Parts: sequence; C-alpha cells; structure tokens
Amino acid sequence: MKSRIILLFVLLFGATIQAQDLVNFSGQIRTRLILDGRDFNSSTGMNSFSEMRSRFGVKFSPRKNLSAFFQVQDSRVFGSEPATISNTANLDLHQAYFLVDNLFDLPLSLKLGRMEASYGTQRIMSKNNWNNIGRSFDGLTFSWQINNDKSKIDLFAFKLAETSKLDDLNDETLIGAFADLKFISNHDFQPFVLYRTSAAASYPFNAFAIGTYLDGTIENYFHTAEFVYQLGDEIENGPKSLNAFFVGYNLGFNFNHNLKPQLSAGIEYYSGDDNLTDNTYKEGNRWFGAGHKYYGYMDFFPSNTNGLGLADIHLKTNFSPLQKMKLQAAFHIFNSSADYTLINGSTSRNFGNEFDLVLNYKYDENVDFQIGSGLFFPGEIFKETKGNDTATWFYFMGIVNL
Repeated sequence: MKSRIILLFVLLFGATIQAQDLVNFSGQIRTRLILDGRDFNSSTGMNSFSEMRSRFGVKFSPRKNLSAFFQVQDSRVFGSEPATISNTANLDLHQAYFLVDNLFDLPLSLKLGRMEASYGTQRIMSKNNWNNIGRSFDGLTFSWQINNDKSKIDLFAFKLAETSKLDDLNDETLIGAFADLKFISNHDFQPFVLYRTSAAASYPFNAFAIGTYLDGTIENYFHTAEFVYQLGDEIENGPKSLNAFFVGYNLGFNFNHNLKPQLSAGIEYYSGDDNLTDNTYKEGNRWFGAGHKYYGYMDFFPSNTNGLGLADIHLKTNFSPLQKMKLQAAFHIFNSSADYTLINGSTSRNFGNEFDLVLNYKYDENVDFQIGSGLFFPGEIFKETKGNDTATWFYFMGIVNL
C-alpha cells in the first residue's frame, strides 16, 4: 500500500506542475547478471542470479533558489517473488528533499529530507552506487560557499536510527562537517570530522572520525593522499575504546595518446588489531564509505579481515581501444596489517591477490553496457579460512539513463 501511495503522489505531482514548465524528470533502469564462483572450490558450479534497480525522479523548481526533488526506487532480484502475480512491494523513497539556495541572502544553502551524501574520495561517506539499493540519509545539510564559490563547507546531521523512545533511547545519530578548500592550484584539500553517537541502554557509544584528503593534478600526473583517524568508543564490537586509522596514497599518469591510456599505483592501509581480547579496538572501519571501487570488484574486503586490518598494494590501468569503449584492469596484493596465526603455529599476513578486468561500452548518450570479471588467488590466510582454489566472478550490466 505504501509503495502505491508514493508512486501515485509522484505521478500526480509531476502531472500537475508539468504545464508550468518547471519540472524535470529523470530515470534509470539498471540490470545486472552475476555469475558467482567465490567459494574457492573449483568442483562446485557457479551461482547465477540477476538483479535490477529502477529509479524515477522529479525535480520541481517553482522559483529561483528553491527546488524539490523526489526519487522513488524499486530494487529486486529476478525470480525472487513467490509467483508471477505476486507483489513484494519493493518500491520506496530513495530521495525526497527540498533545497533552498542563498538562504537569508547569504552564500548558504539548506537541504532537508532524505538524500544521498557522498564526500571527498567517498572513503568514509559514499552513496554506494554499485549496491543494488544504494545509500540514503535522513536529515539536513547546510552548505556554505566561500572564496567566490570555489570552496565550500558542508555541515550535516543525519538520523541513522529512530526508536521513538524517551531520552532517544536506542537512537543513532551522525553529525559531521566536510570542507572542500581550493587554495592549492589544481588541488582539493578536504578536511573533515564525523561524530557518531547512540544512546542505547545496552551499549551507548560516542565515536569520532577525523581526517583529510588531498586530491589534484600536476600536468599529466594525478594523485590522492588520504588520512583518517578514528577514536572514542568502538561501534560494532564494543564496549571497547576505539583507536584506529587509515592512510593511503595513489599516483597516476595520463599518457598523451589517442587511446587515452592511464596508469596508476597506490598503497592503502587500514590498521589492524593484534589483540582482540583487550579493551582497545584497533581495526580501521570505513563506516559509510565505498568498498567496491577500492578493494577489488569481487568485494572480499574489508569484510573478511577478521579484525586484522588491510594493506592493499595495487596497480590499475585503463585505455580506450575504440571511441565508445573503455577497458579497465586492476591487480591487488592483499595483506593483513596484523599477524594471523596459522594452524601450524606460524604467522602470515597474506590474504591473496586479485585481478579484475572490466569492459565499458557506451552505446549512445543514454545506454551503457559493462562486462566484468575477477580472479582471486588465495594466500595462506584465505586458504585456511576460505579454500585452496582460485575464486571466479563475472557480471554483465546494462544501464539506461532517461
């Protein structure tokens, strides 16, 4: 019932204001076939399934400096409904907010409602677009434009959990500030602070993430330096104190050639916990950050580190063999940050290596196709915890943007 009301509201809203020529419609249909052989057992077959994400959005701009955006979404796996005449009511609001610019005649904007929120390199705040649902936040954002609109500071407050109990019992809140400063030529300097808190009676916590990004270009070179420090109370494995960090550096080069070749290399390091029985938790956590775009398309990390952290050394390249085609390749060497004790008593930090290959083809301005594959060669840790054989993974994806 809820999904029908949402859809009816959006359609009626769009039809009512269309005559005023103040409305813009947007839509996307994305389907993805996945062949999953990530069980590290070559004697078993591959699991196959198809997923689809459909979005429809309406932007209404009744006057200067005021707009509203509504976006409904359906996310499903093909064949997951009990019968062909069943309706599992997957439709929901992905975004619904209004935006006021030049608030009080100041270079200040207010966004209030349900919204995507991604910042910096999306290391700790991401919209998770690869996911078949994607991430949305409920709350508000203030954006302050400074330095002739070249720099800005965002302040936001999002409610992550609401139980409607007295004293906000079991509620969870995220408050943060992100700055995008452009005082260095061809670079963005992005310091930030996040505060995450819960008043849960069983385990209240207060956690902080403080860090910065530096991203920019120098002629044909491009590079990104990142640092995040987390402190306070551990969120997922408490009650413990939190003392963890992430540091990374990536350097790349764009070659002057008609194939548009690009080559990059980097190292990214999440601290690990060498003693899970003490009162301090030391493994870095990405919180709401992107994982798929950084730690291999097969998505083993950072969820399979066993608290040991992650050190990722990678080499990536891409080029365009045809005008509408782009080929991407990446090789990752994954190690833990803390020692893992093997069954024989020796220690290892070797999770394994992953190779990814993705082909993008832009059929026209609205339609894109992707074919991707991955191979994971298990190291000593994964051979004990996962299996001895090479894991495989493939996908085919079609995207139509309207």
